[in-house]
Amino acid sequence: MAATQKLKVNFSFTRKGLSKRWSTSFHFDGGIPTDAEFQTWANDIVTNATVGLRASFYSDVTIEDILYYAAGSDIASKSRVIGIAGTITHSSDTQLPGDAAALVRWSTTQRTTKNHPIYLFNYLHGCRGQTGTAGDLLNANQKSNMQDHMNKWVSGWTVGSHTIVRAGPNGAIAQAATVEQYVTHRDFRK
Repeated sequence: MAATQKLKVNFSFTRKGLSKRWSTSFHFDGGIPTDAEFQTWANDIVTNATVGLRASFYSDVTIEDILYYAAGSDIASKSRVIGIAGTITHSSDTQLPGDAAALVRWSTTQRTTKNHPIYLFNYLHGCRGQTGTAGDLLNANQKSNMQDHMNKWVSGWTVGSHTIVRAGPNGAIAQAATVEQYVTHRDFRK
């Protein structure tokens, strides 16, 4: 399988009284967007009325920017500054520590050389716990919005004449996304 292109989405929120940046990456397949197509697509990923990423976060999380990396490159060749806060409004939901994260697991049809299934993963911080629980259940509204966004990566984004779908770094194509109901933990890099 060949190396795939990548988008890196950078976020920020307040953690332990300081602004903290974190990111998640989406490898993808389906064509190389032009500069103009990338700008439109990056905006759509965040602000799309039905599946935009900003609907997956509360207003204390800001989507800072999106970077594009060509296949096999560690240097971003395109970028789009976003600077938009999430749109879920605060309620009585339990705000979880910054290290708490929603886990997205993607199934693929590919298998390793030892015949094990290949899965793809994303972690998303800025989670809220379900009201009235011990705090490890992801808020149902946030989970549903995240699921809608991740499903779009499976059905495909229309970018110019391309249909872009979620893939692994070596080309395994995502078949289904599952946002886990329980919040997990991911340490921040120092």
